[in-house]
Amino acid sequence: MKSRSRKGRFTFYANDDENLAFIQLPAHPKKAQPGIAKKQLKLSEHVNLGRDIEIFLDFDKDENPISIEILTYDE
Repeated sequence: MKSRSRKGRFTFYANDDENLAFIQLPAHPKKAQPGIAKKQLKLSEHVNLGRDIEIFLDFDKDENPISIEILTYDE
């Protein structure tokens, strides 16, 4: 995954080949740490987003939101 944009307080990564985007929020440690996300909320379980997209919100051990993952699916 490569960095595409850095806007103020968050960093956006995207990989067109895998239909994946990843947004690091301000509470994210900004370096790879396996297991940093202790909880994940799948938004499609709470909001109808359609069939072609999944959005996940990741939280750290203190329940601070640290990242957003966006997956799209080709039909």
